[in-house]
Amino acid sequence: MIDIIASQRGLRLIFQADHEVEEELHELATLERTCCAFADWSVRSTGGEVELEISGASDESISAVKGMFASLRAAGVPLDEHARTCQSRAVKSCGPSGSQGLAF
Repeated sequence: MIDIIASQRGLRLIFQADHEVEEELHELATLERTCCAFADWSVRSTGGEVELEISGASDESISAVKGMFASLRAAGVPLDEHARTCQSRAVKSCGPSGSQGLAF
């Protein structure tokens, strides 16, 4: 993951474009739509990046979305939408396939 951008309705998690990462994000979004239906989960590719957007419609769901990813703040991933950096600040984990992995 290279960045997190807070929005009024939730968060956008930004990853470097990679086919395996994009597939994993689509799978995650599909699963989360079932278990966490209070939030909207979408994935899109934008140039050299893949973005997972998680948003809510109510104050409670927005708070829940931001709380779900609070551990990323402790890992030093920026959350200010006005100070987005495009540095390679990877929060890495070893996925089963040995890919970049999604560190949540």
